[in-house]
Amino acid sequence: MRHYIIYAIRDVRSDIAHARGALIPCWSRARAEAGAGLRETTGSLNRTAAVLALLQKRRRSMKRRHIFSTRADAACAQAVLRRPGRLVQSVLLLVFLVGAADRLSAQVTGSISGYVRDEAEGVIPGATVTAVAQEHRQTRAAVTDERGFYNFLALPRGTYEISAELSGLKKTTRTGVELTTGEHIRLDLTLTVGTVEAEVTVRGRAVMVDTRTPTMSDLIDDRRVQDLPLNGRNVTGLAQTVPGVVGVHAPQEMSHTRDGPNMAVNGGTKAHNLFTFNGGIFTSFAQTTGFNPPPPDAVQEIRIQTHNFTAEYGHNSGSQVSIVSKSGSNDFHGTIWEFHRNDKLNARSFFQPRKPEQRQNQAGAAGGGPLLRDRLFAFASYQRLWNRREGTSSVAFVPSDAERRGDFSASGVALTNPTDAMTGLPFTDSSGNPCVSNNIIRPGCISPVAETYLDRFIPRSEAGSVVSLSPEPSDSYTGLARIDFVASNNHKMFGHFNRDHYQRFNSPGSFATNIKETSFADIYNTTISDTFTFSPTFLNEAVFSHLYSKSFQGHDGDVYTPRDVGMDIDLGADGRTVGLDVSGRFSVTGPSLQEQTYESWQFRNTMSKIMGNHTLKWGYEFVKASFHLGFSTERGVDFTGVRSGDPTADFLLGAFDEFNVGFGSVASDPIIYKHMFFVQDEFKITPRFSLTVGVRYEPYLPWKQKFGRYTSWDPDAQSVVKPDAPPGILFVGDAGVPEATVENDLNNFAPRLGFAWDLFGDGRTSIRGGYGLFYNHISANSVHAPEAPWEGTLRLAGGRIEDPFGSLNQTPPPSGAPLPGDFGCFEVSEYPGLNCPLYPLPIQTVYTDTTLRSSYVQSFNLSVQRQLTTDLMLDVAYVGNVGSELEGHRHFNPAQFIPSPLTGAPPSAQNVDDRVIYEPGIIGPLSRVLDNDYGSWYHSLQIKATKRFSNGFSFTGSYVLSKALDTVLTATPGLTPGVANPFDPGNMKGRAQFDHRHVTAVSWVWDPQLSFDSGLLNTVLGGWSLTGMHNVRSGAPLTFVMGTDVALDGTGGGGRQRAQLVDGATHEDIERDHASRDDFVQQFFNTDRFVPVQDVPPGTYGSSGRNIISGPAFATSDFAFMKQFRLPGSEDLRLQVRGELFNAFNQVNFNSPNTTVTSGSFGTITSAQPGRVAQVAVKILW
Repeated sequence: MRHYIIYAIRDVRSDIAHARGALIPCWSRARAEAGAGLRETTGSLNRTAAVLALLQKRRRSMKRRHIFSTRADAACAQAVLRRPGRLVQSVLLLVFLVGAADRLSAQVTGSISGYVRDEAEGVIPGATVTAVAQEHRQTRAAVTDERGFYNFLALPRGTYEISAELSGLKKTTRTGVELTTGEHIRLDLTLTVGTVEAEVTVRGRAVMVDTRTPTMSDLIDDRRVQDLPLNGRNVTGLAQTVPGVVGVHAPQEMSHTRDGPNMAVNGGTKAHNLFTFNGGIFTSFAQTTGFNPPPPDAVQEIRIQTHNFTAEYGHNSGSQVSIVSKSGSNDFHGTIWEFHRNDKLNARSFFQPRKPEQRQNQAGAAGGGPLLRDRLFAFASYQRLWNRREGTSSVAFVPSDAERRGDFSASGVALTNPTDAMTGLPFTDSSGNPCVSNNIIRPGCISPVAETYLDRFIPRSEAGSVVSLSPEPSDSYTGLARIDFVASNNHKMFGHFNRDHYQRFNSPGSFATNIKETSFADIYNTTISDTFTFSPTFLNEAVFSHLYSKSFQGHDGDVYTPRDVGMDIDLGADGRTVGLDVSGRFSVTGPSLQEQTYESWQFRNTMSKIMGNHTLKWGYEFVKASFHLGFSTERGVDFTGVRSGDPTADFLLGAFDEFNVGFGSVASDPIIYKHMFFVQDEFKITPRFSLTVGVRYEPYLPWKQKFGRYTSWDPDAQSVVKPDAPPGILFVGDAGVPEATVENDLNNFAPRLGFAWDLFGDGRTSIRGGYGLFYNHISANSVHAPEAPWEGTLRLAGGRIEDPFGSLNQTPPPSGAPLPGDFGCFEVSEYPGLNCPLYPLPIQTVYTDTTLRSSYVQSFNLSVQRQLTTDLMLDVAYVGNVGSELEGHRHFNPAQFIPSPLTGAPPSAQNVDDRVIYEPGIIGPLSRVLDNDYGSWYHSLQIKATKRFSNGFSFTGSYVLSKALDTVLTATPGLTPGVANPFDPGNMKGRAQFDHRHVTAVSWVWDPQLSFDSGLLNTVLGGWSLTGMHNVRSGAPLTFVMGTDVALDGTGGGGRQRAQLVDGATHEDIERDHASRDDFVQQFFNTDRFVPVQDVPPGTYGSSGRNIISGPAFATSDFAFMKQFRLPGSEDLRLQVRGELFNAFNQVNFNSPNTTVTSGSFGTITSAQPGRVAQVAVKILW
């Protein structure tokens, strides 16, 4: 190893000499500002630190804060951080060899520290303290300093025996000390006078109060993981028990690589979390969601850091979710299980006519033990899922028999006769009679396309509504293998391999008769870790991990093309259908063709050093992530009722509001390299007060397209790379357009400051607080969007469905898209001219602002913890966040409400392309830009009580009162759809979509461990345990929208443009009391407080605000009942029979009502959460 280090040093010196000519000015300024004393023996490492110190001093502006003061400064940083670069590679190799030196580890450890005192409370320096891991018998030793303080860093989770001894005093041993992942235990020991041979042994637990760190976190231990009722058996779902966490998405199966677990934490969006598994990254940076972990029987514990985590942690601001698997030990332990569901035990949901059919089995096994006692251990698990079920029901409102014939006299809606978009003349039949009169549509005016859809897809119903329960069978399996190796008391290694496979079939749309869709996903994960202790005060930790996932989504069976249903469209050679939506009534959609591949590589190295009162920690992390996304762009037609006054009548007439046609085929291949550095110091100022100070450096080196398929936009420029392109559209290689279209963001310094104060010095009361700056990762999904000339979107407004293009005198987009499964690029390499017949104008482009930077969040908290009894603790905290420069999309080229500059005609849906701000007829109004114009604000009171397991009972309960505001339209990972009014983006501020003002979460485990002398009584009454989870939260906020483009800005904003309130109406007037449950469902809010769309003047952006009232509240209770029997042959062999009830009391939890004014179900609730679900299980444990 020493030879490799020498060679690495030589490489560094050689690279420095090679780059010296370019870097002399940089190093000179760094030396001047950082001070003399840069030693040549440390080479580029110290020089890098000096440059970072220089950059840290540079001030930034708030709006465009990431521009260096001088070009020379930027050149310095680029010289250090550019990738690839031999200097950087050599330095990193040297860091790896010196720091890791073949020693790898993961952040799945904790620490134990404390003071050794005598009976008079005097400190005892020089005492030897020993920690022995009970599972692997690994031993660590330390000597108390002059304050009597000892500190064991990076201990693997487990149960420890801690002893202290000194000549002339009795040895003291504390047994049964349980250390969990990320936990910092304070354990004080007392030595009494006596002989060394005498020993005092105490079995007891450490104090529950955290008197050492400022981080707010929650542990879900193995007992709760194993015993709490968990719907879907995805342990990520237990995050709903943690204060500050809402909107937990923990799918039983992943349908694609971006469908993994996510949640909103303390005001952050669902894209602001980092998931790790056994210390390695378990997150897809394509959309910043996690992956499904192994089943509960293979998981040891989950640590969720929710606020003010130290500089060691980064990537995102919301939370750090660390999942740790079980591992082998010196004893053989394992479980065999099968869980079964049958619809006979379930209850139907509120709107379901019957219980959905279901037969589900989850069977598997997990176990581990020693391969070489005290040295080598193995653990493995496997689970298979067979699920034969009918999917979640959907309610559709279908035309009555009379309406199918065109008779709307009983509908209560006054129909109007639509007009032709091109001629302005009313619709007539072949004889010249008006198509609509007296609420009757003449038979000759009913669209043959509508008749085909009615006959083929839309069922009849005397009740007027149809509840569809379509089959959704699925199969999946997951497997895990882990090896642990204890090389010595100073050296421990482990590695794991995890494999998941999912396959599912379903029917999108409102009806089971729709085209079937199939999807599958495969996920592979490998992590190798190791810990090496150089001395009791110096150790190294590192981790290497690899993630790979691939998914496909397509159709299953026969499909139809647009011409099959009567549409005059040449597109559809790939078998894709046209998605049809009749607002508030029903939808008929086809499968989405999609292929995704994600891969990431991670290396992290961390060192820790105890120096007196200081515990220093520093490290480096590297991540390379790549993403391939291929899918056929979509076509969709909307009938909103704006043409005739009723959506169903519009559908029968074939008079659509909007028709959006995608063409080309998306083939995106972004790749990113991430380099991160941190340093922190835990400074124990006094035995009762600790200060944690650190800084993390996370430069953003933007996503780059593998094939350079990015565009930018500048209204005053003409592309040189593609000179025939329309003005303003620029490409990689044009002046001012870097390879990623975005400049590197190199000033991302994130300071962290926190304190912990042991108020009375007894470890039972602490006051903790802190402030931190956290940067958020920009996902590939946010940066990627359809771009010309490789793909595009054409928007049609106000045409006829039989001939969407001809009825509007439009040229169809290029045909010949790739066939299913062929995701190669359909590319028009050059623009022949502005009237290009191959690529229709106007272009609906999407580009990224070249000044796009990482968003950041400022977090601050203050909490008080008090241990009330030996096992009961109360925690009261204020938690706040302010997010700045969050990224989001907005339409930068909307149509102005003015007469057409070309024809002078008044504004209409047909001349939006003429009225745009920039380049009329060339750049369309759907064009968007991704920039940093958004923010968020969060404040909360969080109260939590925790009783750890004792006397057969454990309990956690929390209440959170919070307020979350933001200016971002979506709370889910991925692309944001834009703002309500592109001329006034500031009007977006309102309650966040995940703002639940009141949230209560309770979980408990009761295991009375009853024992009777009578064998019969023991068999009947002994071995029972009961667990439960309860969640109550107030409703999600509601925004009311027009449903159609009343503003005539062409941005497709019908789903964003706010509804118009009647004169004098306030937000409070919208809410109403309900006389009954039926009244609650039929009219959740006062619909008469809104102006009908046909009465709203064109060009109006509605007066109602964003997220102004709350929807229905949510409450549920889940229970698990368990009975254990000892099996003959072994004391440790047990049989567990188990029953679980989810939503045990069959509480009706309604979803939000329809808030679209044009919808036929405006104000009505049409769906609800599932009713009671039961499952039974059998386990064999040893």
